[in-house]
Amino acid sequence: MSVPSYPFRAVLFDLDGVIVETIPLLRQVWMAFVREQGITPSEDRIRSFYGRRGVDIVRELFGLPGPEAEDLAAVCEARYQEQLTEAVLPTVPGIQPYLDALGALGVRRILTTSATEAVAQVVLRRVGLEECFDGMVTADLVRRGKPHPEPYLAAAMLAGAPPGDCLVVEDAVAGVRAATAAGSPCLGIASSEPPETLLAHGARWCVPNFEQLPEALRVPGMTSGDAKVEGSSSR
Repeated sequence: MSVPSYPFRAVLFDLDGVIVETIPLLRQVWMAFVREQGITPSEDRIRSFYGRRGVDIVRELFGLPGPEAEDLAAVCEARYQEQLTEAVLPTVPGIQPYLDALGALGVRRILTTSATEAVAQVVLRRVGLEECFDGMVTADLVRRGKPHPEPYLAAAMLAGAPPGDCLVVEDAVAGVRAATAAGSPCLGIASSEPPETLLAHGARWCVPNFEQLPEALRVPGMTSGDAKVEGSSSR
């Protein structure tokens, strides 16, 4: 069952690259951190980590067991939080009007991020969006992170809707794969990957930002840009 005037009962949002343009800062902090440990991953390897939990990245890069990976990931996270206090954090164009319009319709808005709750709260406070979500699923609340479907299955449960009635918004391949595996249609935001990459991994639509939503996903009364939309609702 959809909300009147909107095709989905809930929208499940990733954070980095979807709500806030934090990917350059994240990449900078992570690259400095892993190089200190004597590792310089290839560009393809780096991109494969987009959208994934820090502890999973550390476990894969360094071959560490769970507790040791958590400790090392916590060190990097602490550095990232320090940077967040002073960094300029632009929001993705159109996100505030979209969140407000969904809320006015009664569509549930659930943050579903590979960041920890502590980091997610800092980012949302910095950009003034902490009151715009009806709940959140963070890295520390799931046993398996993206690309496993667990985060989006948990978010759908939190929203009180079947996964098929939830729209997922993602910018990373890991997130698109997680959404698809959970059975949720996915809107790709082409901030971290080219549109064709997100579409190839299962995104149903792909746009640059929320000012250019496809017709099927526009909220009544919300203005939208005229740029070309990649993909289609029939994909």
